[in-house]
Amino acid sequence: MTLDEFDNEVKNMILAIPKEMSQINILMAQTAIPLITNRLINEGKTAEGKSLGEYSNKPISPLFFIGKGLGSGADKKVLDYTKKNKVGISYKTFRELNGRPTNHVTLSFTGETLGDVAVLQTIENGLKIKTIVGSNDRHKKDIVNKKGKKTGTIGTRDNLENLNNKYGMALDTDLLGLSKEESEDLQVIYESGLQKLINKYLK
Repeated sequence: MTLDEFDNEVKNMILAIPKEMSQINILMAQTAIPLITNRLINEGKTAEGKSLGEYSNKPISPLFFIGKGLGSGADKKVLDYTKKNKVGISYKTFRELNGRPTNHVTLSFTGETLGDVAVLQTIENGLKIKTIVGSNDRHKKDIVNKKGKKTGTIGTRDNLENLNNKYGMALDTDLLGLSKEESEDLQVIYESGLQKLINKYLK
């Protein structure tokens, strides 16, 4: 390769950097999402290794859980339990009746909120590239008061924000933050993508 050819390849690479780096960013984000959500669900831990806690054993009125279970027989399970035991029902028991794990907080019941986390946008500003991850807000449910009247709706974006306020802020973390190990995994992807970019233009 002559000096002029090398110079042209460098110029072409510089022009291609925003688009190429955007693709690397997106790949890193798409890799990060399941790493983070699987850790939250399977381990119940923040990026710093802090426990998200345990589910409450405090009994409350079964009416709070009516219409919130999974499947057509969910409400009957709640009412049968409270009738048999003559007590209220805790959220932990409610999860057990719905076949959901209770050994640690998973931030997941239907799976819709964490399952809705995705790459939302990539912003290019010269050589600065920012990829935004958050909720697609595809799932919404009605909010119903004790009288059965609809008072509004809540979506997966609202749920994610509420979870971050309840758990993330309490534990001084961002629920979608990366652990040290996860960051190292993404660093490998970044370096590999960067090397491919260099090899592509500087053969």
